[in-house]
Amino acid sequence: MKHPVKIAVVCLARKTYDYEAAGELYSKIRQDLKKIEAVQWCFVDELVISQEDGMAAAAKLAGEHVDGLICISGTFHLGHLILMLKRELSVPVLLWGLPELPYNGGKIRLNSVCGVNLNASNLYKSGFNDYSVIIQH
Repeated sequence: MKHPVKIAVVCLARKTYDYEAAGELYSKIRQDLKKIEAVQWCFVDELVISQEDGMAAAAKLAGEHVDGLICISGTFHLGHLILMLKRELSVPVLLWGLPELPYNGGKIRLNSVCGVNLNASNLYKSGFNDYSVIIQH
């Protein structure tokens, strides 16, 4: 028998990358996650880009009493955002990176995997070890 869990989901981004594409990917991910049984999802619907966004997301999710946090690196992002979330939510974290989008003639579009690496490094250096990493669509 499946026991229900409550999972928070947030997507970090930065406007110097293709944050609009990241927002579209995040929207699809949210729709796909909603299909999973026995999970109550607590989504931060907007991309978390600034320090103010991070504080607002952390405050919102802290009141939800979640069992875990999925932190998607929609693009490369500010490194302290994961720490803002983790300090408010003492739950295990899944750091989720997205494969790079096809090259469109300009600069790298997401740089998501580097964002995951940054998050893992910052969590580790801050003494947290309850996180895992995946890279997938």
